[in-house]
Amino acid sequence: MTDTWNLTHRVAVVTGATSGIGAATARRLAAGGASVALLGRREDRLRTLADDLRSLATGTVLPVAVDLTDAEAVARAAGTVTGTLGTVDLVVANAGVMLGAPFERADTDEWDHMIDLNLRGLLRTARAFTDDLLSAAARGGRADLVNVGSVGGHLLFPDWSVYCATKAAVAHLTRNLRAELGPRGVRVKNIEPGITTTELG
Repeated sequence: MTDTWNLTHRVAVVTGATSGIGAATARRLAAGGASVALLGRREDRLRTLADDLRSLATGTVLPVAVDLTDAEAVARAAGTVTGTLGTVDLVVANAGVMLGAPFERADTDEWDHMIDLNLRGLLRTARAFTDDLLSAAARGGRADLVNVGSVGGHLLFPDWSVYCATKAAVAHLTRNLRAELGPRGVRVKNIEPGITTTELG
């Protein structure tokens, strides 16, 4: 394993860890030596993944069931993570939902759900751990905030307009947070996967 992937002593949070990109990311971070907090709604899946990762992890694996659309729940989850693992220095804000329909016939409750999770949930996640990231950076360590967006944030996908709008917001938010937090030592990135076979849709 190269030094690039030596994550020993790092403390990571991955949202949307119950499946797909989130689960794969958590697996890679744990294999690299990080302690990893797995955040997601489905507690049974989190526990199953945690048990699986413990067989390859040298750090601690902590499953935390949380609904990211609930601000108070996010704050409690963050307290559980930092209280158990210590200062978080790597956040992967991955949780999201993708619901498509022709604009004129779409269920507007589905719009609300995408905005609540893809944007507000990501905002709550970043806010909950920004003090930790700044603290880690101030001590001279690495600190990373990674948002998982989509190519839909800048490409055209008819019938997916609102989903794409949430991901465009993630892209622009990331650019602004990079300008705001970067000078203080926090690296802020936006990963934009293309079409990926997961449960997202």
